[in-house]
Amino acid sequence: MANTEEGLNQPQFIKPERAILNIGDVSTWLKSEAHYKYMKFIRQLNNSIRGISTDSSDIFVSENVKKIIEMLDLFQKWIEEYPPEDMGTQRFGNKSYRKCYLSLVKFLQCIYRMEPAGSRGVHAIDDFQFLPFLFGSSQLIDNKYRLIPDYYLRPEMVSQYKNDNLFFEAIQYINETKTGPFYEHSNQLYNISAVQTWERINEGMFKMYEG
Repeated sequence: MANTEEGLNQPQFIKPERAILNIGDVSTWLKSEAHYKYMKFIRQLNNSIRGISTDSSDIFVSENVKKIIEMLDLFQKWIEEYPPEDMGTQRFGNKSYRKCYLSLVKFLQCIYRMEPAGSRGVHAIDDFQFLPFLFGSSQLIDNKYRLIPDYYLRPEMVSQYKNDNLFFEAIQYINETKTGPFYEHSNQLYNISAVQTWERINEGMFKMYEG
């Protein structure tokens, strides 16, 4: 790159490579400018959807986002064209899912029986995902339906409002894929339902994500 003012202002791209190899590298990452910017970005996303339902007509979809959605649609089509072997009648998936990232990864998890490595089990919010609970709790702050936290323990309420916010949608996925009492397979979420406001839940979720 030429040593000019224009050249100096251009971003320099490098091939991604693994940089966290041990616990010491984690400490370095947590103190880095990149970590600060990433958490700031997550905070901005979280705040930008506060009180906004998933099906709101006020949501602006940029051309770049549309291209990403089209790409995810293509990925899901590929999955349907190349199912795993010997699934027989056990193959399942909800084709009515809205075509988006969360639906795609859930589709993958179900079709290929994917299981996370190093899961904390009942001590984790969820086996696979966290951000839907963070962003979903932000959506529910001052929500128009006046949904309070302990409503997500009621399957009929979750089913009714699953398309309105990411939190209830994630709970619906748990209800569909796990068996047994909710307080046993999702103990953390069960305990969080006792928190009185979505503001406190959202802030707590952010601290858990950051930690």
